[in-house]
Amino acid sequence: MRFNVWMGILLLMIVTSCRKEIIDGSTGEKQFQEPVVLVESSIKGRIVDEDNLPLQDVLVTVKGEDQAITQFTDENGFFNYPSGDFNKNGQYITAEKNGYFLGAKVVNPNLNETSFTQIKLLSMDLTGTFNTSAGGTITASDGAQVVFSENAIVDKSGNTYSGPVDVFVKWIDPSSADIAAEMPGDLRAIDSDEEAVQLATYGMLAVELRSNSGAELNLANGKTAELTFPLPAELQGSAPTSIPLWSFNEDTGYWEEEGTATLQDGKYVGDVSHFSFWNCDAPFPLVVLSGNVQDDNGNNLVYLQIQITVDGIGTGYGYVNSDGNFSGKVPKNQLLNLAILDYCGNIIFEGEYGPYTEDTDIGTIIATAVSATSISGRLVTCDAQAVTNGYAYIELGGYSFQEPVNDNGEFSISAILCETTDATIKGYDLDEFQQSDVITVTATGDQDLGDITVCEDITEFIKITTVDPASELFIFDNIFAAFDGGLHLGTMTEDSTYINLHIDVNPDETGTFNVLSAQYYTFEGGTTGNGIFAECGGGCDGATAEITINDSSTDRVKGSTNLILPVNGPSTEIELTVEWDLTTN
Repeated sequence: MRFNVWMGILLLMIVTSCRKEIIDGSTGEKQFQEPVVLVESSIKGRIVDEDNLPLQDVLVTVKGEDQAITQFTDENGFFNYPSGDFNKNGQYITAEKNGYFLGAKVVNPNLNETSFTQIKLLSMDLTGTFNTSAGGTITASDGAQVVFSENAIVDKSGNTYSGPVDVFVKWIDPSSADIAAEMPGDLRAIDSDEEAVQLATYGMLAVELRSNSGAELNLANGKTAELTFPLPAELQGSAPTSIPLWSFNEDTGYWEEEGTATLQDGKYVGDVSHFSFWNCDAPFPLVVLSGNVQDDNGNNLVYLQIQITVDGIGTGYGYVNSDGNFSGKVPKNQLLNLAILDYCGNIIFEGEYGPYTEDTDIGTIIATAVSATSISGRLVTCDAQAVTNGYAYIELGGYSFQEPVNDNGEFSISAILCETTDATIKGYDLDEFQQSDVITVTATGDQDLGDITVCEDITEFIKITTVDPASELFIFDNIFAAFDGGLHLGTMTEDSTYINLHIDVNPDETGTFNVLSAQYYTFEGGTTGNGIFAECGGGCDGATAEITINDSSTDRVKGSTNLILPVNGPSTEIELTVEWDLTTN
């Protein structure tokens, strides 16, 4: 039986570089915060909607030690921060897109490894409308409910708001198999004594208020609203009659204790003083559990889902990494049921572990019913020479992989096939700006694809030219252009260079337009501590862009801009020209 969710095991994917671990002993302003441990590492992830379809152009923000770095997801919903100093004890990530509630996760990067997370954005669908002068009751189809008193709403600046209020309510089912991806954060929390705890959830509500024009609204100081949380039948027996209420702090990624809910007629009911995500949870102590998963031939099994269930507390979800390892927090002094699932959701291993009073490595688990399958090949140029700077993009069984080639142009992935399925592969040459045709194979066992010719020119690009230092760079992969309150364009990953522009132009317009904001970063040695960090906002001191082609019938936009940006780096400013020819999304 699946109970309420209580944690997420970390998914970590190994990268090959060797770097130094940096430790900052500061505990921050509040007593509950864990020490910041900075490790040079990487973070990747994928953003999907409620149908598990990839979401493109989602704004993903990773708050680094000194700054917040943003990028947009690609057409497959992926984002990638290939190198940075991230907090091993909890790196906070947010995902934002118009029409969706905020998505947020906390990952725990390891030195020289790549953390992976998946975030499922919940659509903001109108639940109901009420008038502030009368108050009202808004009820969702699943039984979630919000009750407002009269004259209780203010705008974002705290001014009294009068008129109709649109209410968006989303219940997050604590028994859902997807709750680990749907809920914000990882259920780390701060109790009323400002102590760090972990939570077991009995249900969450996301609530947002908007005016008819779309402006954000909230409750006035001193006013409350009554929330009703549905409670699944399988949780009725273990649900306490009174439970703490917790709100999600969108700035820190922590849940914070604020009030109490009581069990009434099979639902939790409680009063809240503001709107965000709200959660009915019981706190408990934790230990760290880690291990490794292999088949009976000694091959590491990768990217498989882990489920750990504790009777009466709940189920945690996570994944093994690219070395077959997993690690995460589990309830202390509790018997654990550990299950491993393949890509189709079939249980391929199940066993009982614990109870544990301290952090424990359980060693290697052998899943005898399955074996690893490899897909390998070699990327070559038009004249049959090895591609030495490139990667293979592979889609297999609903999973996507980006595998870099070695010095001989070779790549290889290892995965579990739970059924016969098609795999698609496409090669990229980053030096020659070329790509291969898409190759489709039926994966029934190990597949050696041999030589894959990468010989097709890539026409879409962003070109960046700098004056001092003088440089010229074409970027053709992981780039985007999209209209959302103007034209956003740039790179979706940070490799050696990151560019992001926001221009005040609408579809089908050409001419001269204002640059609203710009970011330009370079990463020398693959780290955020070296290089150039230049950005501007608030109109960028009158900078303009020339749009020469902007045709919605062909989804094409072409233009250029010249920018002089203030720099946090080796000089005080940098001059650059950005040119682009892209298909809009």
